[in-house]
Amino acid sequence: IIWKKTSGTSHWPVYHGSLGATKHLYLNLTNAAGTGSEFWNNTEPTSSVVSTRGEPHSMGSTGDTIMYCFSPVEGYSAIGAYLGSSSFPFIYCGFRPAFIILKKYDGVDKWCMYDTARGSFNTLQTQLHPNSHDAESGNYFNLDILSNGFRPMDTSGQVNENGKNYVYIAFAEHPFRSSRAR
Repeated sequence: IIWKKTSGTSHWPVYHGSLGATKHLYLNLTNAAGTGSEFWNNTEPTSSVVSTRGEPHSMGSTGDTIMYCFSPVEGYSAIGAYLGSSSFPFIYCGFRPAFIILKKYDGVDKWCMYDTARGSFNTLQTQLHPNSHDAESGNYFNLDILSNGFRPMDTSGQVNENGKNYVYIAFAEHPFRSSRAR
């Protein structure tokens, strides 16, 4: 879940099922996961209900908000977590990813977004950082896109620091679940 106030300036709180309803990240910051009930009301979301505590102080006291909610769909999207390792862990998605967002959650580091539209050859070396105004960066934090998942090919803190935990969401290059054969 990505939550944002539509007016003014505020943070972008992020819920990830691997962290639970007592933790949150901020899409616009590099912080490690924070603990508190100010966003998700200590209640895990269901397929139809997201419980919140209204607009938290960090989002201001009034105004409209928007919430983007995602769930894994076989052949279309994968959401999960992995442990960084010097042996380059393989993250299974069940499809070839076209777009991946990942973040180390037990330490301070940038969010990384990769896509195969801008980088069509393995390993992907260019990424965007939603927590930064910078242009795309490249030639480090490499990610190998495979037919059924991805593999960080770097031991940097942003994608694969040994012993650190990461969350991700990935979307398929050619979704099988919703394809319509004729």
